[in-house]
Amino acid sequence: MASGGAGSFTRMWQRMLAAALASAFLAVGAASCGSAGTAGTSAGSKANPLATLSADQIASKAVADLNTAAAVHVAGSVIDSGQRTSMNLTLMHGKGCDGSVSMPHEVSFLLIMIGTAVWLKPDDQFWKTSGATDPAVLKILAGKYLNTSAKSTLGGLSALCDISKLFGSSFKNPTGIVKGKDATISGQPALEIKDAKDSGSAYVSVSARPQLLRLIVTGSNAGQLDFTGYGTSVTLTAPPASQTLDGAKYGF
Repeated sequence: MASGGAGSFTRMWQRMLAAALASAFLAVGAASCGSAGTAGTSAGSKANPLATLSADQIASKAVADLNTAAAVHVAGSVIDSGQRTSMNLTLMHGKGCDGSVSMPHEVSFLLIMIGTAVWLKPDDQFWKTSGATDPAVLKILAGKYLNTSAKSTLGGLSALCDISKLFGSSFKNPTGIVKGKDATISGQPALEIKDAKDSGSAYVSVSARPQLLRLIVTGSNAGQLDFTGYGTSVTLTAPPASQTLDGAKYGF
């Protein structure tokens, strides 16, 4: 997709996240916090470090910071074609991630990635929905992590651990963005930025180094992602061997 344009900060992320989850799930089958309010610092005040920047410049700075952050926690959900997908992940830049993802049809899994190694712990509904109905097989898989690689079919879900893959090139160099209302997100003064013709918004921190705090879309395909814990150190730990199965042995 081309960068910029309508919805580059809202609908684009929603579609790409839903598509990433859907395509990964099909491959398997083949094999918040805070609320908007009045901020303490007006977007037009002299104390506001964003006052002299255009909305496009603010958006570019926030995206650049997100792409290079040592760590960030991403939590929220999107609705695509009436189906909700949710994620609650801590992403470590260049190292991996740890968290959980839930998909349509009450399917969910835990996800750990360290380097190129991936561990996935799907729930029983995940396996049943993807075609694994043999009671003997389900007994083996139940409650276990599958150890695989980022290049495998199931390991493709690890794309959720990489901000650049999660949002793609369309999230870079946003244009046509305008400033909106002041807000408070997770206790932080924030500024809304949005496409003038779009129903969604992004909220960034009011600081010399603006950081993306929230993406939100309203309407029939509503969704919201919150971004917290920038730079917070998290130790990524592989699950115990007693809880792990070799994914290759089971075709993953």
